[in-house]
Amino acid sequence: IAPGGGGTKPLPVRFANGSSATSPLIGQALRGLCVDVDFRPEPLYFLSAITADITAVSSLAPPFYSSTVHLEVTNPLPQWVQVQDIKLVAHHKNLSGPVLYHYNRHIPAPEMDPQDYRMARFQTRAMDFKLHPLVEVSWDFLFSPDEILQLLMEAARRNISVGISLDLTVSIGDGYVQTFHYNNNELAGWLCFNPWTPEHRCGGLI
Repeated sequence: IAPGGGGTKPLPVRFANGSSATSPLIGQALRGLCVDVDFRPEPLYFLSAITADITAVSSLAPPFYSSTVHLEVTNPLPQWVQVQDIKLVAHHKNLSGPVLYHYNRHIPAPEMDPQDYRMARFQTRAMDFKLHPLVEVSWDFLFSPDEILQLLMEAARRNISVGISLDLTVSIGDGYVQTFHYNNNELAGWLCFNPWTPEHRCGGLI
């Protein structure tokens, strides 16, 4: 399975000569034959959108604001899927840019309902992942005036470009576990700033 449209590595196979055939008749018929075949499974896509809500006043304790990342995920399999672990690193602009945040969660956790991270076959749904701003948000960009200006301009347009590195571990069906790795060098997303907790997800994700 190739998540997010990433290509899979080819498996080239060459059928040649035919001299190894056990039947002399087949060996004679295939003599001189040379066929190259590239076995490659059809990619399956699961990540279709990423957005984030930043709420200015969500707590009376520091840091006083909250940040929630929303992923629109499609289960391309004919079986139900349960998300177990997620590791996500987001870079500004592309994968060579500064880190904006890093997210590492095991599901279930005390604050996460496993039912919110379960998908029926072929289902598309949005999943929410709350960041811990003090430990998961990188503040290195504060030392770069250019980065601050770009972020402010993107925030005004509600559009932001990010490089994504994602490891998503899921259990499939009766318990088969697989980890999907996904890289996107420059993914267009939505960034919404809210004075209070919004009623709907940023970007209209459902």
